[in-house]
Amino acid sequence: MHLLSRPTVWDVFGFSPEHTDVQWLDYPAAREVLRFDSKRTALGELRERLLAADLPAPVN
Repeated sequence: MHLLSRPTVWDVFGFSPEHTDVQWLDYPAAREVLRFDSKRTALGELRERLLAADLPAPVN
C-alpha cells in the first residue's frame, strides 16, 4: 500500500519551530496583519513586481 499526501507549508519552506502561526492571506488581509510599515512596503513592492511579471529568472 502507498500513502501520498500534499507537502505542508513546513515541508516546502522549512520554517523553524518558533514559527507556529502560519497563514495564507490575500494582499489586503496580509497588509492588515503586518505590524511594521517597512513590512507593508516590502509586501507592496513584491505585489507590484508580481503583477508586472518583473522578477528575475530562477537560478538553478
